[in-house]
Amino acid sequence: MTGAPPARIKDAAHKRRAGETAQAKRQTKASSFDSLTKAELYQSATDARIAGRSSMNREKLIKALRGDRGRLKAHPS
Repeated sequence: MTGAPPARIKDAAHKRRAGETAQAKRQTKASSFDSLTKAELYQSATDARIAGRSSMNREKLIKALRGDRGRLKAHPS
């Protein structure tokens, strides 16, 4: 067999590359929060309308922005 690989092999390679790209994007997004200041994280949380952000520390803001909110809720005033 010479020439181009069969379509199923090309499709499998394409899907693998797409999966690697998606994983790289997730890692970039996650690590991008690590380089932000608390003020920048707070602004991002404000833009994302995350409830309870005013009482969150930097680590909780990162967790909320990543979508790992769990059971975080705003504390009643």
